Formats: sequence, structure tokens, C-alpha cells
Amino acid sequence: MGSKYTLYQRSRLSRVELDAGAHGVYQRTVRSIQTCKTEQLGSEKAEGREPQRRPPGHPGRGSSIGAAIERPLTYRVMTTWELVQLLASRSVKRGDFTLASGRPSSLYIDARLTTMSPEGLTLVGSLGLAALRDAGWNVQAIGGLTLGADPVAYAIAYASASTPTPLRAFTVRKEPKTHGTARMIEGPFQPGDHVAVVEDVITTGGSAIKAIEAVTQAGGVVAGVLAVVDREEGGREALESLGVHVITLTRASQLLGA
Repeated sequence: MGSKYTLYQRSRLSRVELDAGAHGVYQRTVRSIQTCKTEQLGSEKAEGREPQRRPPGHPGRGSSIGAAIERPLTYRVMTTWELVQLLASRSVKRGDFTLASGRPSSLYIDARLTTMSPEGLTLVGSLGLAALRDAGWNVQAIGGLTLGADPVAYAIAYASASTPTPLRAFTVRKEPKTHGTARMIEGPFQPGDHVAVVEDVITTGGSAIKAIEAVTQAGGVVAGVLAVVDREEGGREALESLGVHVITLTRASQLLGA
């Protein structure tokens, strides 16, 4: 089967699946971009203009990170592939580990090594924002349980800044403050907000459930959960069994196969 980019509905939300052929789409897209850059450079020189130099990952002339939601499907395939490669090279660790859930594991995915990097923030922001739009979640704020959720929420909020509906980011404490306002949620969260709870990695879904409970108790309405990585160990299914919609940008099997 050739390369494909398939969107399908699951639990009233759209989910992106990439098959093994997506790499071919990525390579062809890169070659196309390189050809366009070469032609543009030649045109600028012929006209006596100084060629424009843009930093790696720059989305292009007159655009913004948030504009990724309007990009062609090949662009979305390419950036998803880049995120998979980045996570696979930086965040996947082998050894003997105890996960946050208390489970022992020979696989540890330290997503923060990706989500806190400049490249990771750019990719997670644009892809996360696009995923929220695809799902049709009309949310005003985004956040989750500190610490893993923080860079994910900040990246998506930043990516939304130039769109008609920018999102506010917030963070959920693991324990309430014992001084000052004694709040459980920090940031510009407001009672009545429709929010997306975010995670860096879903394993059992426990962290997301804690964040959902905190948001609900504070008067928020949770549209669903967005995670950068699904470890495929039952966390997604546990959340969905509670009626929570879930979006994941990548899966552990993709990272291990990269």
C-alpha cells in the first residue's frame, strides 16, 4: 500500500494515523521544499536582491506557528514525522525504571527532553493546536498536571497567539499551596472555562485524571485530553472508559519503530 495520511473518527474526535509509507511522503516533501528554496535563491540573485535567510524550522514568509493548522496535509505528515524522530532520538531510554504510576518498565520516555527544546516546542505547539482544531474542541484554556504537561500547554498556547481564538495556558499543582492564595491551579484559568487537559506521556491516565478533577472542582469544563505520546499501556482506554475524549500526537510503537 502506498503512502497515506488518514483521518478517521474515534469517540467523536479525529485522530491522525501515519503508516510506514509516511516517510516517503516526508522525503518527497523535503525534496520539493529544497527545490523551491533553490529556485527562490536563484530568482533573488538574478534580480540583484540579497537572498533571505531564515532559521531552521521557520514556517515561512508572512506566516506564524499557528498557521500550521492551514497547511497542506503533506506539511502535517512531515512535522509529525519530525516529532516522532525527535522523540525517538532524545526521549526514548532503555534500562530498568520505575514509572510515575509505580510500574517497573524497561522503557522510559522522558518527553521533557523533547518538549522543552526549541524544536520540540515548535512541533508540539503547531501539531497540538492543529489536533485541537481537528477535534472541534471549542476551548478557551489548556493545561495539565505539572511538570510534564507544562511545556506542552505553553507551546500550544504560544502557537495559538496569532489565531482568532488564542488559548490561555495554566498549570495544575500536585498539591495545593499552603500559603498565599492556596490555589490548586495557577495561571489565567477562569471558572467556566472549557479546557483541554494535556499530558506529555499517557501511561495509566492517572495524571490526567488528577488534572481533570482539579479543573472540574475549580469550575472548569473538560473537553478532553491531549497527549504527546501514548505508551499504549491502557491509559487511553482507561480515560475513554470514563467518557473522556483523548487525542494523541504519537504512539510508543511509532517511536520504537523510528
